[in-house]
Amino acid sequence: MAEYCRDCSIRYLGPETTKFAGGLCKRGEITTMLCEGCGEIIDVDYRGQRITGEYHYEHNEKASVMGVVWKLIASLFGGLLFTFLGFIVFSMAVGERGGDTTYKLVFLALFSLSLFLVWTANNASKAWRRLLIGCALFSLALPLSSIVLSALMMSETPLGVSGYSSGQLIGSGAFTMFTGFIGLFMAAIFLIIGLLIGRDNKSPDR
Repeated sequence: MAEYCRDCSIRYLGPETTKFAGGLCKRGEITTMLCEGCGEIIDVDYRGQRITGEYHYEHNEKASVMGVVWKLIASLFGGLLFTFLGFIVFSMAVGERGGDTTYKLVFLALFSLSLFLVWTANNASKAWRRLLIGCALFSLALPLSSIVLSALMMSETPLGVSGYSSGQLIGSGAFTMFTGFIGLFMAAIFLIIGLLIGRDNKSPDR
């Protein structure tokens, strides 16, 4: 939860305020917090006072290491989720026309794109935000891919076989409705989570 450091609390809420990040650690220790007033993650002591100097840089170094770790986790789990959803959309739209080489290249391109989205983000939270919004877009594209797949299947239907065509049309419509429902449901979840994390904190008005 975002709070104010001692300096920002006095600056924005007045010198008599007690609403600052005190008691986050023991006396003599330093911890990390997100200050709404500073607009960044900072080091504070047990009173909520921002720490600068040698201790500040040591803790920043530790924070940068943890940032790399969290980005690696986002690359692995979020990147694979992004890649698999995009690959499903592509494979449904292409069908059997795509060869093994094409599928491998598309999978590699999607995973490379996910890595680009992660490692160009400012932090792991923003990386997850990008990946989840991308997953939401792929989910919304699922019914479009099913429509393309149905059209391809209908185009390969033998001429003059009306019963077969009618059954295939009904099955294709049901499949499109199902993928549309699943796609909208998944897109809603991805969008809600993606828009909730990685947001920029605005400094309060004076």
